[in-house]
Amino acid sequence: MKVLYSKCNRERKTEFQIQTIIFENNGIKQVKKKPLTKEAVGHIQAIRNNCDLLQQSYSNIRILNGHLENGELIYPYVRGKSLDGILLDLIQRNQKEEFLFRIKQFNDLLNHLQYGRKENFIANESFLEVFGVELQLDDVICLNPANIDLIFDNLFEDAEGNKIILDCEWVFPFRIPVKYILFRSIYAFWVKHQHYIAQLFSFNELCIESGISESLIQPFTEMEENYFQKYVHGEYNGLRAYQKDIYSLDDMKKNYHNQEALQRFNIRTYSENQNESIPTYCSIHEMEYSLDISHVTSVITIKPVDIDAVVEIKYISLDNEKVKLDSTSTQSQIRFENLIILNQTETTLSFVADQETKIEINKLNDINQLNFVMKVTPINAEFFESYKITKTKNKEFEEQYNELQKLRAETLLELNNVQNKLTEAVEALSYHSNEVKLLTDLNDEKLKLLEENEISIQSLENSLKEIYSSKSWKLTKPLRSLMKIIRR
Repeated sequence: MKVLYSKCNRERKTEFQIQTIIFENNGIKQVKKKPLTKEAVGHIQAIRNNCDLLQQSYSNIRILNGHLENGELIYPYVRGKSLDGILLDLIQRNQKEEFLFRIKQFNDLLNHLQYGRKENFIANESFLEVFGVELQLDDVICLNPANIDLIFDNLFEDAEGNKIILDCEWVFPFRIPVKYILFRSIYAFWVKHQHYIAQLFSFNELCIESGISESLIQPFTEMEENYFQKYVHGEYNGLRAYQKDIYSLDDMKKNYHNQEALQRFNIRTYSENQNESIPTYCSIHEMEYSLDISHVTSVITIKPVDIDAVVEIKYISLDNEKVKLDSTSTQSQIRFENLIILNQTETTLSFVADQETKIEINKLNDINQLNFVMKVTPINAEFFESYKITKTKNKEFEEQYNELQKLRAETLLELNNVQNKLTEAVEALSYHSNEVKLLTDLNDEKLKLLEENEISIQSLENSLKEIYSSKSWKLTKPLRSLMKIIRR
């Protein structure tokens, strides 16, 4: 089994601590959720039960379901686009109307997962135990059971456009207003992508544009930050713990001397039995990082940044021996994924990266220490997008160039065949021309001979004519007649 991604929820209460792993086995990708504590075994079973419950209760949508295997929940890996990724792309391309239309579609989807009937809502004891706010709303649509984990990250579209709910971890068997589930999706999206969204909306503006009245923003925020996150994590400050300030390149130039302002990204490493996150900061200077990899038996994966940035790696070394940064060689120890290379030598590498950029290093022999020196310069969304567009255009150009080269080779081959046939035709024409010349010469000789014969005949005719007109011929006529009589 090859681990491609791993995330541990150790910050939660013990009964909710689980690990999510994306892995590959015999070329097939799958997703696994496993308990990290004995107390969390029941939580894994509950997730499995939630999938069945929602598939029976919700309509017009598919619930991704898995199977239990040795206490672990195994799902198929879904290929497609998350609504989170689609919405972020629209924000980055400044397509405000299409973005809001997608939010409206999502709201409509929530409203029609069940019967879609409006009713008055009053928080009951079960609701208050989790969300703490004595909420009362008139004429709202509710879900029961309610999957409040239906955030944009957990709604996928496959290649055929079918919508799939990926995660059913937080499902409650009592009524919850759809407006809160919509709010929670927007809240999580804002916390994750605030730097990009703020160019078009403030948080309150985004909520109002999405159909959440201003009067509901404060109680919904209180439900999320003060109660639900405490229900999951205990004493915890909510999703905003994951929020990071994001600086543009101009901000970095202004504040490079302020180390506090630059502490804004993490280096993440993954191996088969340990994950680690190294908090660090951007700097105008190169910085060296050192990892103990004595526990790693095969591959260690490094995600150098969780922001959009230009990364310059001066070298990577294993036990002080530099690794060749050439991923094209079959003998290479290193492999790159999702980066745009700007400059590369045998031991240095400069590239544009984002949070999905990965460097995989094969550990050989008894290596204990991994060191790398790198410099990270943040870039804003427009800069990163321009590189992605340039990369796409370059790829398109390369494909077109390869097609033209292929067409050129085919044309040259056809031209060579035509030239060969032309040479054969010229040779055949030359041969036949020689035959024609020989026949022409022979014809000329025959004509000359005929002409000479004609002259000889004419000469003989003239001579005969002279004989017939001579006196001797006339005088001997009686004699010739007598001779004819005698011969009879």
